[in-house]
Amino acid sequence: MRIRTFESFWLVKNGILYSYPSLHENLKTEILVLGGGITGALISHALMDAGYEVMLIDKRDIATGSSSATTSMLQYEIDVPMYQLANMIGEEGAAACYKAGVDAVYSLRDLVGKTKIDCGFEMKESLFLAHSKKASKWLKEEFQMRDKHSLGVKWMDATSVKDTYGLISHGAILSESAASVDAYKLAH
Repeated sequence: MRIRTFESFWLVKNGILYSYPSLHENLKTEILVLGGGITGALISHALMDAGYEVMLIDKRDIATGSSSATTSMLQYEIDVPMYQLANMIGEEGAAACYKAGVDAVYSLRDLVGKTKIDCGFEMKESLFLAHSKKASKWLKEEFQMRDKHSLGVKWMDATSVKDTYGLISHGAILSESAASVDAYKLAH
């Protein structure tokens, strides 16, 4: 069974929004950003806002790499659970990392609102499920760490998850700090 298509959802949904000319001459700029995906677009915007002369280039059409293949769910989680990160760099450092992720979601919301970019940005909740009793134990510890540092989370027991979402689990963390966005349109 193939679980993935060859076509990007965002390219199929939107088509090619804009086409930008290829570079055929030498140009000068203060800062050159390589890569015209969502990261390059946001970096370019921040640099221009700071007053720099910026040029962005890409060998392909804008946002046709991983930005057109993203699920476009924005969540603040990083690869290491907060309680484990606290063991590695200290609790305050771990909390700062996770709070920076939360701040990034809200900063992007504010940027989209301020610039009136039509990209379907919408705040969402996210649900981090425990698939087993063993996973529930560490997920509960993760919840307590996030709750202690006011990350806007609630613990849901298995019954609440089933009643609310129709999902079978062993508990879950419900977070208020997530969003969705059409990253392809946002990059443009």
